[in-house]
Amino acid sequence: NLMDRAVVTLSAFAGLLMENTTRGYGWRFLEIGRRLERALQMSSLLDGALARTAPDDDGELESCLEVLLQIADSSITYRTRHLTDVRADYVLELLLADETNPRSVAFQLVALLEQIQHLPGRDTDINASPEEKLISKALGSVRQAWVADLAKPDAEGKLGALGELNQQLRATLYDFSDALTARY
Repeated sequence: NLMDRAVVTLSAFAGLLMENTTRGYGWRFLEIGRRLERALQMSSLLDGALARTAPDDDGELESCLEVLLQIADSSITYRTRHLTDVRADYVLELLLADETNPRSVAFQLVALLEQIQHLPGRDTDINASPEEKLISKALGSVRQAWVADLAKPDAEGKLGALGELNQQLRATLYDFSDALTARY
């Protein structure tokens, strides 16, 4: 009951932020923080669930993928797109690279890029700020990644390529946070 009340209270607060807050610079920084946290959390979740652990069998992997979809609130989206069993490459496509899924890393990066382009103090529209360059770098690495390669287990049964990508993403996102903090 306590958790249910907390979820309802937080949902109400999130609704107020989205519907009743003037879209000034304060709101933009709030949105940047939310998107940054979501990108970092999803990257860490994918890393911990798939890249660092090797499932004992296909059933364990499928269970893990199902839990990932539930945590990311993307089970229905997955099922509407893929009527087959849960597959790692399809889950990674949805939770990492799908720019239309509001829970994916790529969606967060696109939203971050849009928000930082509207921050005060941009020199010109031609030159990208250090923050824009960092987010563009992160988004480029996600867009260039081959999901099929990320879903292939290495000799230990782990998704090592996914782990490397997530490590690179998180480092870039932390650099972005530092650059944004230093500038503003």
